[in-house]
Amino acid sequence: MKNNRRTLLYWFTAVFSGLMFRRIFSSGKKEEVTTMKFLSHDGKLVEVDSKYISRKKRSVEKEEIKNWVQRN
Repeated sequence: MKNNRRTLLYWFTAVFSGLMFRRIFSSGKKEEVTTMKFLSHDGKLVEVDSKYISRKKRSVEKEEIKNWVQRN
């Protein structure tokens, strides 16, 4: 009976230390939230999470820039 308790204690200690080891070293891997700053159509600077921005790259044409910028 004493040997069974000792074995159970060893298993409990091993599992507990494994869980603590995992908790300590996995806590440093948090999801990094990045924001990007954009200028809106009305001239305000806004910050947007990068997960909401599509990564499709398209170059802006000169005509679009001329139509977008409003002169005072």
